[in-house]
Amino acid sequence: AEDIKFENDEAIMAICREGRGSVRDTLTLLDQVLSFSEDKFIGEEILVLALGLARTSAILEIVESVLNGDVDNVSKVFRGLLRENIPVKNIAYSLLDQFFNLTQKSDYPKAEIFWIYENLAKDSMWGLASLAPDKVMEIALQKLALRRTFFSEEKPIVAKKKTWESFLTHLDEV
Repeated sequence: AEDIKFENDEAIMAICREGRGSVRDTLTLLDQVLSFSEDKFIGEEILVLALGLARTSAILEIVESVLNGDVDNVSKVFRGLLRENIPVKNIAYSLLDQFFNLTQKSDYPKAEIFWIYENLAKDSMWGLASLAPDKVMEIALQKLALRRTFFSEEKPIVAKKKTWESFLTHLDEV
């Protein structure tokens, strides 16, 4: 009767997840989302605008980059979400949700997914309570992407001694 159209089932599920089991809260969220839609069509972009949710496509790209060890892409996509004003808490929640889904239905080694999930959960709690949640979360994601290098038999890289001036120069470049 309402003639509401959803881009896909994920859009419906996102609203339901945000309602956290409360029908009243879910209906309130649906009203909030509909206020951003002129034609009663609810897609990913409307959810991003109305609820501050991270785009599923971006979250899946971060998950894939973590699994493939692509540190640069992890940071690129994460920073893109921050530029879209997506709260770090929402990004963390979406990532935890996707990695949890992988524990249930994936050909990827379960022990590794469990390790990633556990570390992401712990680092997210720690990061969200920190003074710089965006930076802590980005480092945590980079750490997860680099997980396979932690136990390699290669000799560790020895950092060159830097002077204070070269450090300050580096900061100016960033």
